[in-house]
Amino acid sequence: MNKLFLVLIILASPGTGADTEQRQIPMQTYGARTYYIDSEIPGAGKFSMLVDTGSAYSVINEETLATLSHNGHAHFVKKLRGTMADGSERVVPLYRITAINLGGNCLIKDIHAAILPGKSRQIIGISTLMRAAPFAMSFDPPMLSLNQCVPRLQQASLEVDKITDQATQ
Repeated sequence: MNKLFLVLIILASPGTGADTEQRQIPMQTYGARTYYIDSEIPGAGKFSMLVDTGSAYSVINEETLATLSHNGHAHFVKKLRGTMADGSERVVPLYRITAINLGGNCLIKDIHAAILPGKSRQIIGISTLMRAAPFAMSFDPPMLSLNQCVPRLQQASLEVDKITDQATQ
């Protein structure tokens, strides 16, 4: 009976493989008009990341990329010419990252992230937010609302895989 129930839950999931339940993620601000969310990049760790709708791609730094690459969670896509916030242009590598968990309750698989040098600030960009669209930001209280996250059942399965991987290392 339990196996049948599990199959019914999986069959009832939307065809996109995403959950349409809205997820609320608290944002933090540190005096400026910039907002951050707690995030986890499986294979690299937990980070406070800037939410930046003006950034076409999410951004991770070289240190995080090294950890992800070592664990097999980052794959080179292409070189990308980008315009930085200060107006300068830079060619940076673009990588596909296995997944990111925003706020601890919205897993998004296969995101693209530009790589910036050293320990640069890490950013959640519009391409990642669009993967969880429709999305909304509110500011009183500061909250990011996301949809189209990986269903919680699949998230739990990924957590079991993570624990199993750690136990075998």
